[in-house]
Amino acid sequence: MAVLPAILLQLLQQQQGLLLLVSLFVSFLFLFRASRASLNKPNFPPSPPKLPIVGNFHQLGTLPHRSLAALSEKYGPLMLLHLGSFPTLVVSSANMAREIIKTQDLVFSNRFATKATNTFSYGCTDIAFSPYSEYWREVRKICFIKLLTGKRVKSFKFVREEKVATMMEEISRSCQLGIPVDIGQLMQTMTYSLISSVTVGRNRREKDGSRRLRNLIKEVLVIMGAFSMQDFFPFLGWIDTLTGFRGKIKKTWKELDAVLDQIIQQHLNSERNDGEVDEQDFVGTLLQAQKDLNLSRDNVKAVTLVSLSLSTSLVVPYKYCVPSTSFFHVCCWN
Repeated sequence: MAVLPAILLQLLQQQQGLLLLVSLFVSFLFLFRASRASLNKPNFPPSPPKLPIVGNFHQLGTLPHRSLAALSEKYGPLMLLHLGSFPTLVVSSANMAREIIKTQDLVFSNRFATKATNTFSYGCTDIAFSPYSEYWREVRKICFIKLLTGKRVKSFKFVREEKVATMMEEISRSCQLGIPVDIGQLMQTMTYSLISSVTVGRNRREKDGSRRLRNLIKEVLVIMGAFSMQDFFPFLGWIDTLTGFRGKIKKTWKELDAVLDQIIQQHLNSERNDGEVDEQDFVGTLLQAQKDLNLSRDNVKAVTLVSLSLSTSLVVPYKYCVPSTSFFHVCCWN
């Protein structure tokens, strides 16, 4: 009977030795991988401590510009924050802003697109949110040549004079009646009227209903600036459905798409009647270039909307590595 305990003791000692060897091997493997990871770890910009899930949202407070100023004094002019699931690069000095905007302009040329932005820009095919590419360069060239050259600006002199005269008449009429004048609102109205005339044409704009289009654009800008759970916490995107935010995006987009469709169709009808598209306005110019640049109808709508709305690798700026999915924020204050 004494033989059995001796055999069990021997087996136990063998298992303990095997367990010790396995433990040593696992520990060595863990230390080896940890050391390699530390050697290959990117040199990210300084970053404040973050909380799980929310990241650094809690540090922004009710006055984000002041919070960012205070954080930059502690962590430097180039700072990495985490807003939910997305890294955000905060630039807080003229030198760093010059490095990002001028020296590294191609690297940071692409803009982050939210759910609303992606919808209203027709899949980021406008000039504002389209990725840097041959398509973006060609569309940008059209915008500058057909809208912003000195010759083109002079050609719309009579339109500017007409809009300014209309505004001055309204100011004079209000003064005679003793009614207060909101100069800011009048300037905004005049600017929109001028840009819409240059973009879609005076006659077509008046037929389509200028006020409806203007209100839709205002609503689009408000929606694009609103907070969306999906943009910062993708796994909580279903909350946007419960709050009605997704429904609001879809409804506004459908209304705006119908108006833009109507404007384009009127230009095409004019082409059938007159034999050519009217190139006086910007939409006519885009339709003229549609075949040469292989633009779709949605591309024309996206670029037109931007004109009306005027009122993946790691990179190394200053030896820091910045995740390619980062937001980019230049913080300015006095």
